[in-house]
Parts: sequence; C-alpha cells; structure tokens
Amino acid sequence: MANSEFKASGYLCLSNSGGIEVEINSCGDGVRYRFTHDQKVSRWQEIKYSRRDSRPYFVCHKRRYYLDQFMRY
Repeated sequence: MANSEFKASGYLCLSNSGGIEVEINSCGDGVRYRFTHDQKVSRWQEIKYSRRDSRPYFVCHKRRYYLDQFMRY
C-alpha cells in the first residue's frame, strides 16, 4: 500500500506536533487512517456507530475516534 494512494478526507489535531488523517472509502462504510508524524497507513476497517447517539467512529489503539470531530479537507 503506497502513501501516494492515500487520499485524506479529514484531519484531527492531537497535539502541537501532529494529528491523524483519515480516508473514507467511496461507499462510506470504511475508513483508514495515518498519523502525520510517521506516515504509516493503516488497514481498512469498518465504520462503527455508537449505541447511544449513533455517532460514527473507528478504533485506533483501543481508543474511539469519532468522525464528527475531524475537520474535512
């Protein structure tokens, strides 16, 4: 998987030095991410929805990242 294939859809700032970029597939049901400091692209994973308020999220290192917190490019 080459980094040139990664087309970021949004960005979440985690600190002063960087954040997470996400790419959502064309169907809208999958997501992959990369941290800006190491540029390693993750595998595709299914977008999940919270039970309480149906917010879309994905899991990275046992932590939920909600897609509504990302800023769109």
